[in-house]
Amino acid sequence: MLTGKMTGDLQRTSNNKDLKEELELPFFNMDELACATNNFSVSNKLGQGGFGPVYKGTLTDGREIAVKRLSKNSKQGLDEFKNEVNHIVKLQHRNLVRLLGCCIERDENMLVYELLPNKSLDFYIFGMELTKHLKKFFQCFKFSTIELPKWICYLSFKSLRKVVLWFCRCNCNSKFTDRKRCNGLTWADETRSLLLDWPKRYNIINGIARGLLYLHQDSRLRIIHRDLKTSNILLDHEMNPKISDFGLARSFGENETEANTNKVAGTYGYISPEYANYGLYSLKSDVFSFGVLVLEIVSGYKNRGFHHPDHHLNLIGHAWRLFKQGRPLELAAGSKVETPFLSEVLRSIHVGLFCVQENPEDRPNMSYVVLMLGNEDELPQPKQPGFFTERDLVEASNSSSQSKPPSANVCSVSVLEAR
Repeated sequence: MLTGKMTGDLQRTSNNKDLKEELELPFFNMDELACATNNFSVSNKLGQGGFGPVYKGTLTDGREIAVKRLSKNSKQGLDEFKNEVNHIVKLQHRNLVRLLGCCIERDENMLVYELLPNKSLDFYIFGMELTKHLKKFFQCFKFSTIELPKWICYLSFKSLRKVVLWFCRCNCNSKFTDRKRCNGLTWADETRSLLLDWPKRYNIINGIARGLLYLHQDSRLRIIHRDLKTSNILLDHEMNPKISDFGLARSFGENETEANTNKVAGTYGYISPEYANYGLYSLKSDVFSFGVLVLEIVSGYKNRGFHHPDHHLNLIGHAWRLFKQGRPLELAAGSKVETPFLSEVLRSIHVGLFCVQENPEDRPNMSYVVLMLGNEDELPQPKQPGFFTERDLVEASNSSSQSKPPSANVCSVSVLEAR
């Protein structure tokens, strides 16, 4: 008689065999990847996502790799694993991350990618590790139990400095004892942001646009990414962008234009109104996400959680307000753009607003986006964008799982939770 453990092992072996037969790409063995990543040591860990942890490693032939290791007992993760492989294995483009192979062995499922040394876009434009630095800072004053509010990571550098200095005044014997340390803390991340001058940012915007155009129009499949955001844009050694994480991607047939899902998957702040409210997604959903990305790259601020002392708009609304008032360049005030590049900044803001229109039919396709970014022709005037207040995003987040899509010629897809 088989024990429960033996039955489970046989089931996993059978599942792994079936999964291997589904996939068309090179396979790595477990021992090879364990050796490459120093046995998946913490020092080799690059980050943690919904899929699981990611580790850097070096193969015996000298190739540097990134290994995404599926979290065990994750049903959604396994679905995303298969979905990512089935989509990205068929794709080859300089602005898409390159999948080298996978490992399906014992109870392990791993994806092996080229290693992109400059991390992800959010690392530079937002200072993603500020909360870690702040915790260390507070520990210096023996306040290690302080819980940092979630909104802290959305603050601008100036606002963050004010918070830290306020803390010093309230909790330290001397008002300015650690002012230098405060400034060093915040400016360290601002310096990282300044590594992306405007030519690099514009190159990143154009590269993402070309990668999306390939997915939507020029690849073997017509693919909707569905989770385009700064943390899913990786940068190579020359700061060229590569779109990554195809776990939520969907492919469209030749005659399909849109589809619907019962539960929204993606990241609020980037997903389009029709997707958040009704579960409807199309190529134009990615266009909306791209528009948000452009505005974030130009401004250096996140869309969701954006704060401004003069109003309660999010970043989209703030950009629209400045655009209507004839002051669009103020959106890029923190980027220190040199005069020769001002026309590119203005064009990028214009294109970004054009992409975040409320109605998907008013948004351009990616072919037109690439064309607009690449020439100096006059651009059409955008209408009021969708989701231009923080309240819009919160209401959409609360209601998306309860909303039913309006009547449309759609096909259903797998149910995935928002993340």
